[in-house]
Amino acid sequence: MRVAKAGVATFTIQNLQKLSIKTVVALFKIKILPVAAYGITLIWKYLSFSNLLSLERVKTNFLKRALGVPKRSGNRLIYLLSGEASMIEDLRQIYSLEETDAYKKISELHKKKSQDVAPHFYQSPAMKHQS
Repeated sequence: MRVAKAGVATFTIQNLQKLSIKTVVALFKIKILPVAAYGITLIWKYLSFSNLLSLERVKTNFLKRALGVPKRSGNRLIYLLSGEASMIEDLRQIYSLEETDAYKKISELHKKKSQDVAPHFYQSPAMKHQS
């Protein structure tokens, strides 16, 4: 998989915190996602749950840098703050990938984690402020 190369590519973009989330996401989709997704249509059905988690970290780590939050911040909260879908969802949509067992498992994990977000998180200033 191309996770390592995509990880390296994320550090070629400097000063992410000075950019809007919309711009950060556009840069990710133009510059990072294609590196991570190279050959994805050929290997998708063979990817394990663990492989999908590794792929997912490419986007969450990038968003964490852009938002200026600690690396150990919860991924689900990062997606909520940025208003973004998971990288796995992006890949499925862009490349029309099938729903594999590993995909179903990671989707269930995302769903469970979304349900576990404390209700007061949605009332925080970060979630109420429109930029």
